[in-house]
Amino acid sequence: MPYLLAAIRMVESGAARPEDIDSGLELGCAHPMGPLRLLDLIGLNTAQAVADSIYDEFKEPLYALPR
Repeated sequence: MPYLLAAIRMVESGAARPEDIDSGLELGCAHPMGPLRLLDLIGLNTAQAVADSIYDEFKEPLYALPR
C-alpha cells in the first residue's frame, strides 16, 4: 500500500505524470502493471479502506491517504 499511495502523492505534487510512474515501474522494476493502473483495478474505495485500516493500526504517515 505505501508505494501505491506514494504514486498518488507524486502525481499530486507534479513530480511525475501518471503514465511515467506506471511505465517506470513496469519497465524498470518488472511489475506487471504500474501502481496507478493497479489502483484502478483494485478500486479506489477498496484502496481507501485498506489504507485507512493500516493507518489506524500503525499511525505511520506513509499509510495516510493523500488528499
